[in-house]
Amino acid sequence: MLSALIVLICGAALALGYFWVQSLRGGEFWIYHWHKILRERLEQPAFGEVKLLDFSPTDDYPPRVRTRPLAYGPVVVFICLWLVGLGYSLWRFYRPAA
Repeated sequence: MLSALIVLICGAALALGYFWVQSLRGGEFWIYHWHKILRERLEQPAFGEVKLLDFSPTDDYPPRVRTRPLAYGPVVVFICLWLVGLGYSLWRFYRPAA
């Protein structure tokens, strides 16, 4: 009975991981959408020749930290841990009696 409950909890946690990934993808869409509008329609009238969004950093800039791996990294760890828990629960539940 307990193993079945653990399998159910692991399944629910994996579904949460899936929804987490989908929400990150949805957020990426809207960030891209608003950056595009800012670059194409608002940046030039507001700031003239100053480019805030379209620029190439020079050598004196610190290295840029990529945020996508930072956002997706915890999701991958979360899903992997719950997959291990699910695998262990299924193994304990279905293993032949000794």
